Amino acid sequence: MSEKNFVVMFVCTGNTCRSPMAYGILKSMIKAENIEGVEVVSAGTGTLDGYPATAYSVQATKKDGIDISDHYSQSLTSELVERADLILVLALEHHVYITSKYPESSGKTFMLKAFPDRDPSPELSVDDPIGADFEKYLSTYNEIKNELLRAWPAIKQRIDEKLH
Repeated sequence: MSEKNFVVMFVCTGNTCRSPMAYGILKSMIKAENIEGVEVVSAGTGTLDGYPATAYSVQATKKDGIDISDHYSQSLTSELVERADLILVLALEHHVYITSKYPESSGKTFMLKAFPDRDPSPELSVDDPIGADFEKYLSTYNEIKNELLRAWPAIKQRIDEKLH
């Protein structure tokens, strides 16, 4: 991760479903607008390194031509938290975990569904589809995609503020 980049990090629990889907969606949005200098990463609060994205996550993102089949999970580390300019978490428990373990991150850590200006709360969590059927994964993918489309102007504003 370069100092010259704007780093967006998505965080969920296992880093095999929600955050990889969010990662893939945002990468495709950035590519579609030909935006330079943005790095997207994802991590999990309760994972081990090296697990692939679930087959249903890969299948759900493919419907929009997004390929996350080369994704492998990584554990959230203090280095990742420090390097990120914006941390978007998928559930309240991730927000609580990060802001309590890394208090210095509180100004850049948001629940995806609360970003940019709502307080974190349980009803803004994106349910973990792990173990569910493909329809649940597709529903989760669409929920994340819609939230990223909603938040995109505020994300772009933060990118512009750092890079320009």
